[in-house]
Amino acid sequence: MSFVTIAKTTISVAPTGNSDTDNIQCALDAAIDGEYSTIKLTEGTFYVGPLFAQGFQGTIQGKTKASTVIVALDEAFACNEASDAGTYAAMFKFTLGEPQIKFMTLQASQPCQGSGFSAATRFAFIHFNNDTSNCNKRTMFPKVDRVSVSADYIGGDEPRLTGVMASTDAACYDKPLLGKVLVNRSEFSGLAEAVQTTLGGAAQVDISFNTFSATRQAVVIASANQITNIVNNTFNIDNGRNHEWAAGVLQVDDKGVNRTVIDANTFNVANVRDSGGQVYDEQVYTPAVLVAKARDGVPKGSISVLISNNKLNFSSPDFGGLWVQDTDSGIISGNRFSGALAGESNQPTNFLIYLDGVNFAEVTGWSIVDNDFSGVTGCGALLADETAGFVVGPDQSCYFINFGSGSYILE
Repeated sequence: MSFVTIAKTTISVAPTGNSDTDNIQCALDAAIDGEYSTIKLTEGTFYVGPLFAQGFQGTIQGKTKASTVIVALDEAFACNEASDAGTYAAMFKFTLGEPQIKFMTLQASQPCQGSGFSAATRFAFIHFNNDTSNCNKRTMFPKVDRVSVSADYIGGDEPRLTGVMASTDAACYDKPLLGKVLVNRSEFSGLAEAVQTTLGGAAQVDISFNTFSATRQAVVIASANQITNIVNNTFNIDNGRNHEWAAGVLQVDDKGVNRTVIDANTFNVANVRDSGGQVYDEQVYTPAVLVAKARDGVPKGSISVLISNNKLNFSSPDFGGLWVQDTDSGIISGNRFSGALAGESNQPTNFLIYLDGVNFAEVTGWSIVDNDFSGVTGCGALLADETAGFVVGPDQSCYFINFGSGSYILE
């Protein structure tokens, strides 16, 4: 039986029941060399090690998201060696081009070889990267559409398992990716990070209509200069799954310019300590959104954050609100909060909005208007000592504790 066939502009691959790495790699190479636009994976389960494609301009797709499954072979990936070299072991590593990944399920359990994993050891299901042999070649337009990515990451001494990563290697740190990244209508569960992007040059990232569950961080924006639109997603954040802290959207800035829109999403933040399984027993911060500076000494810049029209539902987590550090001139508007937090009244764990300065002496210029906190009993929000020049609109059904200066609290 031939497991790889070609018809017109399409290469088809069927599963062998054993390792399918060579067949899928063959299809990727042939598609690039012969300019075939589509690789179709049939129904069934494929087992793979590392796959790589540079300059791929086509689509690799399954029959349906449920019927085409790709499983990472256990201990088939040299994760420690990759992290030592400043890169990441990956199921699919795409360099440059315009790759599209559609209609499939990706799974992994124990993909990394060896033991003694460090905090930097990571396996990525999909890694979009620039050409590390020439860091100036760094523009690509990848899409992930209707893909399910699942693992069973619980932290501890395990390597980090990441869903989709758009980030260059350490060798090209000063030449981040350019272009546009789309992640759409996909599901992510059981991951350290579901989607992580580090782009430059005001490149665009659209993350829309996805569902994130049981992840430590669902969306990570790290050291980027990009325009990120996080729209119409569902974040199911579990407070307590063997992690000391977690977040729905984590933005860590060390660049001067970054723009993020978080709009029309649903954040469900629950405390799972009593649900059985491996849970973290201490106090756990699980903010729906955490925006912070990467380190001391990062200058202030044009960091723009809009958090609007989201639904935030709480089932007694320790802290699950919005936490902003060292970031000026943001807007929190039109959001609806419901449920309850587990923290004590007037303590940080019971604040739905917590704004403070950690590295900066002053954080200025936020607007908090037209939100509905009426669904939460005993709502509190804290403007810490370092805050100044905030505008808080009236009729939001929340008590704002203002330790800052020059802010307008309109009641």
